[in-house]
Amino acid sequence: MRALGIYTRGVFAAVALLALAILAHNALHFGAYVGYPSSVIARFISPLIAAGLMGIAFRLSPDSKLIVANVISAAVLSLYIGEFYIAWKLDHTQQAAAARAGSAFDARTKLSVVRDLRTAGIDAYPIIRGRNLLTEDAKGHLQPLLSAGGAPLLPLTATPRTTVVACNETGQWLVYETDRHGFNNPDALWDGPAPQIAMIGDSFTHGSCVSRDQNMASILQRRFGATLNLGVGGDGPLLELAALTEYAEPMRPRIVLWVFCEGNDLNEDLPFELNAPILRSYLDDPRFRQDLIHKDAIISTAMRSYLDRNLREAMDRVDDPTENFVRYLTLDRVRSAVGLGPILIGYNGGDLGQELAVFGQVLVSARDRVSGWGGKLYLVYLADSDRYLSRFGVGTVRQTIYHGVQDTARRLDIPMIDLASAFARHAAPETLFAYPGSHYNPAGYALAAQTIAAALDRDRGHGGRQDATVSQD
Repeated sequence: MRALGIYTRGVFAAVALLALAILAHNALHFGAYVGYPSSVIARFISPLIAAGLMGIAFRLSPDSKLIVANVISAAVLSLYIGEFYIAWKLDHTQQAAAARAGSAFDARTKLSVVRDLRTAGIDAYPIIRGRNLLTEDAKGHLQPLLSAGGAPLLPLTATPRTTVVACNETGQWLVYETDRHGFNNPDALWDGPAPQIAMIGDSFTHGSCVSRDQNMASILQRRFGATLNLGVGGDGPLLELAALTEYAEPMRPRIVLWVFCEGNDLNEDLPFELNAPILRSYLDDPRFRQDLIHKDAIISTAMRSYLDRNLREAMDRVDDPTENFVRYLTLDRVRSAVGLGPILIGYNGGDLGQELAVFGQVLVSARDRVSGWGGKLYLVYLADSDRYLSRFGVGTVRQTIYHGVQDTARRLDIPMIDLASAFARHAAPETLFAYPGSHYNPAGYALAAQTIAAALDRDRGHGGRQDATVSQD
């Protein structure tokens, strides 16, 4: 009986503490929910009720306590069984995708792929980017791991002119040759005249995890001419401003497409980047440059030296070795399957109001730099799969981000191309992603590129003057 008592009290206490932790978290971000009665009920009243019910459960008879505790335990166990089932199902989904593409499912790890390529005589490396080359100093600030000539050096993208192993969401690893600066482009693009378009963004812009000819930049290039892909996985607004400054500005493209990702640009990436003084310099000082476009050899030597000495550490910086365990622990796959991702549960590494304000400053800087060489900046609004899979609605945080970014673009007279709405009008938007929580599949990238192209054509037809949100009819 004593053991049963400990068990029931432990279950009730765990639920009550979880409910109170959720309540405290939501209270810290109250401003994001005020004005939305349904969110106030879901995020404040519901946790209070749950904690209160657990308090009542403590007062039940021993038999009733045991029944309630068993029901709660069974529910939790069912969720974790579901998590393992979805993980198993995703493996089979990837195998099926590989079979449809006429290839075998590649179950190798990234390190195994790198080693196999090296055995075949190809000097391959795992992909690593600017975000992964920052480390905390004694004061908690993020500083570059690398240096050159005694000065800090923060490369923004992958190792230049190198075969890199990136990701696998479709059953086949994305392996490609980086260009002279480390981006996912044919190298000859840098030799021609000024490109028509440059794309700035994160992994969706980069084209994870499809072949180069299937990403947005390649599709747009077939329609408009030379299109530079400056997308880098893990980039947020400050790293993207750095890429614009270091690589787009010297090339002076006619059009710059700034691809904003609703799922993590503000709530995850920006708080991280604001802790890096070198990245803040791109925003605070319009004259700040690392002159990276002229340092390919220096960057290549520094990155290869670091990777050769610290290959495992470098890979762990990109793919946290505890990530899979944490995903199981937090029921990540179950939550993704119903669209209950970080945005909907209210995760934020900072304050959303402040993040929107800083993003506005970033866009002002980007707009002024692009207009300074006679180009035009467009904001492309992209949403992740959670928006379309959610069984709980779009959510107040997502609405706040969407309307906040839209209002910022309108206020700054930057045309916004709304991919989120275009995807929502698709008959089955979930089919445009490799799986819940993943990047686009080839069909998703094609629809995104087609929507962008149509918006650019309409804007050009109107003499380049439109409302802040480019219509998506």
